[in-house]
Amino acid sequence: MRIAVCSDVHARFSAFGAFEHDAAAAGADELWCLGDIVGIGEQPVETVRAVRDACALVIGGNHDAVVAGKDNVAALGELGSPAVMGAITAIEAIEASGDVPWLRSLPSTAARHGVECVHGSLADPLWGYVDGPAAAGACLEQQRERLLLVGHTHQPAAFWRADGTAAVVAVPAVGEVPLVSRAAVLNPGSLGCPQRDGAPPGSWLLLDLDRQRASWHRATVP
Repeated sequence: MRIAVCSDVHARFSAFGAFEHDAAAAGADELWCLGDIVGIGEQPVETVRAVRDACALVIGGNHDAVVAGKDNVAALGELGSPAVMGAITAIEAIEASGDVPWLRSLPSTAARHGVECVHGSLADPLWGYVDGPAAAGACLEQQRERLLLVGHTHQPAAFWRADGTAAVVAVPAVGEVPLVSRAAVLNPGSLGCPQRDGAPPGSWLLLDLDRQRASWHRATVP
């Protein structure tokens, strides 16, 4: 089973299309999305429908919750910021398209094929950040499955406990890493807004459950 995982698409429809193309070329059996489908970008409706149609697993992120009316837009920041203005644009478009019920129905956590998924963290599924060994260690204590996938930080990452110790290490999320017998927290990075990791285009994760390997890739945006 090979699973292509994206997160934080943020209404970048072309980036999701590139991800679909690359995932197919990589032989992915399923596509998953870890939330923040909308917000910031200018094509929320097209992106929502593409994710809904293509992905076997979809969870909601904080931007999705705001656009679906489950949280207040002020939670995203100051009026006039890209996040708030993107949410306002998405609210108008998604309401007009009739896609609000689907967006509102998205769970905050999910599990499939023995892999647990959340947008933020297990302690705070929508807004929590797994941005270092301390936060990853808290997840490793709580997660029900050996592998946990998270998003929200926009940074590709891998965390697990150092061999023979209780320390959590941050493993460079470059190329391919082995997962055999390890409990791990993995972040695919952001497909639509990768600026925080300083390396556009967007990032995504290929999880090979048969070979117990994870590899990070850059979308070939046209």
